[in-house]
Amino acid sequence: MVYFFNTMDIETFLRRIRYSGSIEPTPDTLDALQRAYVTSVPFGSLSIHCGEKIILDSQSLLEKLIRKKRDGFCCELNYCFYWIITNLGFNVDMLPGEIWTQDVGRFTEPCDHMTLLVHFTDHKRLADCALGKTFRTPLIFQPDVEQIRENGVFRMRNEGDYWYVDKGIPNKQVYPRWQCQYRFTLIPKQLEDYVDRCQFNQTDPTVLFTKKSLCSLHLPDGYITIVGNRIIRTKWGENWEEMKTIEYVDEETILSTLKDVFEVVLETPLVISDIDCSFTNDLFLSKPN
Repeated sequence: MVYFFNTMDIETFLRRIRYSGSIEPTPDTLDALQRAYVTSVPFGSLSIHCGEKIILDSQSLLEKLIRKKRDGFCCELNYCFYWIITNLGFNVDMLPGEIWTQDVGRFTEPCDHMTLLVHFTDHKRLADCALGKTFRTPLIFQPDVEQIRENGVFRMRNEGDYWYVDKGIPNKQVYPRWQCQYRFTLIPKQLEDYVDRCQFNQTDPTVLFTKKSLCSLHLPDGYITIVGNRIIRTKWGENWEEMKTIEYVDEETILSTLKDVFEVVLETPLVISDIDCSFTNDLFLSKPN
C-alpha cells in the first residue's frame, strides 16, 4: 500500500529532485521525472557500511531518501519513484526483477531487483532508477527495438514468461553485442514482497552491497561513482564509448565528495570497503589494486 503524505510532502519530493516541470501524468512528464530523479538521488550501499539497518517500509524509505537526502539500492530507489509517480496519477505496476551476474553466469533470485511498468492509454513504458547505469529515461515497452537514450542504446526482448533488458556495448567488435542487465516477469508485486531479498542484500557477506561501499550518481555527461577509496568519473565519448578516470583518495576526500557532489551527509561513521565480487554492471566491475 502506498503511504500517502500530504501535498506539501509531494512538493518536498519534487524539490529534492529539483523538478519544477509539468506534473500531468503523460509520457513526457515521466521522462522528465526519471531524468531528474537519477541525477539527484544516488544509487548506493552506504547505509550497510555505516551500520544502519535498511527498513523496507514506505515511510522509512521516503524519510531516508527524500528528507535525509541519502543514497539507496534498487528496491529503495525504485519504490520512492513508484511513490511519487503513483501519487501524481500514473498507473504503475511494481514488477520483480533478477539481476544478471556476469562472472557467475546466472541470474539472482526473484525480487532481487524492482522495476516499474507504467501504463498509458495506447502503450506502456518501463521505468527504472536503479543499477547505477540503467536507461536514463523510460523504455517503450516493446520487444526487439533498439531504443536510444542519453546514456546509451537499450532494447527489451521477451522469452516465455520473462522480459529482458539489454544494454548495447559501444564500439566493440565482439559477440554478443548486447549485455543483459536484468530480467523480470509481469506479475505485479507489493513492497512487502521485496523484504526478504532486501534483508539478504544488506547482510549476506558474498553480495555486492556488503562487499563494496559505493555511491553513484548520473551527471549530464556521464556518471560519478565512489567505490571504496576510489572515485571513478565516467564521461561519454562517441557512440557512448566510456572514458573513465580513477582516483585513489583518503577517507576525508570520500566524505567531502559525498557532501559536495552527491549532497550526502552521513550520520554515522563510514567503514570503507572494496572487496572484489561479481556483478553485471561494469560500473563496479573494475577491480581494486
